[in-house]
Order: sequence, then structure tokens, then C-alpha cells
Amino acid sequence: MRLVLKYLFSLLFLYLILYLLKSKATWVDTIYVKLFYNPYNAFLTKLFGWISFSAGDIIYFVVICYLLYRFIRIMRLKEKKGIKIIQFIIAGICIFLMTFNISWAINNYRTPLDKELRIELVYTQDELLATTQKLIGLTNAYQYEITHDSLQKVIIEKDLDYFNEISRNGYHKMATETDLPIQNIASAKPSLFSYVLTKMGFSGYFNPFTHEAQVNDLIPAIGLPVTTAHEIAHQLGIAKESEANMLAFLVMTRQDNNTFRYAGYLYALKYCLKEVSNINEEKFLHFHQQLHPGVKENILETELFWEKHKNYSSKFFKVFYGNFLKINNQKDGMYSYNRFVDLIVNYDKKYHNLDQS
Repeated sequence: MRLVLKYLFSLLFLYLILYLLKSKATWVDTIYVKLFYNPYNAFLTKLFGWISFSAGDIIYFVVICYLLYRFIRIMRLKEKKGIKIIQFIIAGICIFLMTFNISWAINNYRTPLDKELRIELVYTQDELLATTQKLIGLTNAYQYEITHDSLQKVIIEKDLDYFNEISRNGYHKMATETDLPIQNIASAKPSLFSYVLTKMGFSGYFNPFTHEAQVNDLIPAIGLPVTTAHEIAHQLGIAKESEANMLAFLVMTRQDNNTFRYAGYLYALKYCLKEVSNINEEKFLHFHQQLHPGVKENILETELFWEKHKNYSSKFFKVFYGNFLKINNQKDGMYSYNRFVDLIVNYDKKYHNLDQS
């Protein structure tokens, strides 16, 4: 019991520090990010980056097996079984939360991306419609330039090594154009649990303990380049899902290869169209009619993939992860991904350069 009390005291102390840090994002930027996270991230990147497979996936598997073994051992006890179970659960939760926060999650309280880009987060319906219209024009234009046929979908060959290369190049280019602290970029790896991720409804995930970015390599190839850049953004310390989406978009649209630019614009367009459908169904149908048939095919391909694998577990895990995001300063839960629209509309409103060509 003394050990459990020590864990609880340590957790309480950690959350007291978090409470103080949350009051001023610049403290997180200077004390946590610069003095701890960046060198710690560099260390883990060197430690696990050279391994071609996901070490984090294997560690997760081993830890889960160990926890099950310990739990079974406790269940076989004849005395004080209830107390031992409570101690086991409390100790496990405390260790997880302390390690999770120290290793990565305090990044949730760093200076938000909208402040770094000097943009707002509010927009009018007309501004959303204007940005969506611009994205339709760009997406259609790149689709036709790539295929020379408005009826044909854009085909991307699955090549994660190449997707990592173009993501790194995009982030390095962004580092020269912005004040974002981009350093120690690692490569995303195919998850050993891609099938499980598919059933859960996720395109990828970031391991906060090994700092490995994982992608689900079973998803349609048109979404893999953006997913790769998104998970790398998490590895760089960008914790919020909307901000990782925005950086992935900026990385893809800074490519010299039009196919990856198309993937970036298509990604943003789908989010904007979803927002339009929520507020103006008539305008959404009008926009949808403007899309080239080939663009619609790319969208449909992804929708059919997720529809095929939809199940009760995907709903459960999305609710669970949504609540987990809320606990970690992303109050909109799963809808945090859609806050990407706030960023892209206001980025367009201020800089008027969604097209990086």
C-alpha cells in the first residue's frame, strides 16, 4: 500500500505542475519543449529510428501480456485478492499517466498553432464556402493535370519510404518559412497492428513512449502520404489533432510532385465539404456536383474502405479516444480533427495562398 501511495502522491505532484504550466503556454514552450522534449525526442529517435519495424508495437504487446499474467496471478490468490487488484489497477494507471504526460502529452499545452501562424479560429459561413470553392478548383485542376481525364481517379503507388522522404522534405521546407520548431524528424513505420487499427477505425497512431509514428498501411494509398505527415507532426511534438492535420496539409501542398499536392488538397476538401454539409445541405450538393468524377472516385474509394470495416469496436474505440482527447486539453474530442477547418479557412483568409505553386 505504501508503494501505491507513493504513486498517487507522484501523480498528484505531476498534475500540480501541469496546472501551473497550463496557466502560461510560453512556460511549456521554454521549460518542457526546449529543455526536455526536444533532446528527449532526439534520443528516442536515435534509439528506435534505425529499426525498420515498430518497436513500440512489440513493447505494447509484451506489456499487455505481462499485465494479463500479473492479473491472473492476483486472481489466483486466496487472501486479500480485492485489495491486490485495487493496488494493481491504481499503480498501473499512475505509472501510465506519469509516463505518458512526461514523455509527450504536456505538448497539449504548448503555444497553439493558430498563434504560431498568427491567424484566428473563427470564420463566417461565407468564408467557409469561399475556401471550399477554392479547394474544389485546386483539387479538380490537379486531378486533371495528373490524369488528363476528369473521369479517372488519381492513383498513388504505396511506397512508405517515399512518403517519408517527401514528408521530411516538406517539413524542412516549412522550417525555413515559419518559426515552428521542426527538428529530429523520424520516419513513420507500418504498424504491426494495421488490421486491428482498421477495425478500430484509425489510419495511424503515434506511440508517446517510443516516439514512433505508425501508419495503417492497409488504408487506400491516396490517404497514406497525408497520414504519414500527420503522424510525423505528432512525433515533432504537435499534440492536437487539428494542428497535425494542418501541418500535414501544408507539407503535402509544398511538394513539387503534383500527385502529393492533390492528396493534400483532397484531404482538406473532404473536411470542408463535411462542414458545409452540416450547415448548408443545398450548398453541399451544389459543391459536390462541381467535383470531377475522378475526384469523386477517390473520395468514394476511401469511404467504401471504412464502411466495409465499420463495426461496433470502431464506434467504441472512437468514443473512448474522443474522451481521452478531452482529458488531454482537446475539448472537442474526436471532433478535434475537424477543427482543422478552423485553421485552413483562417489561413486562407489571412495569407490567400492555399496554392503553394
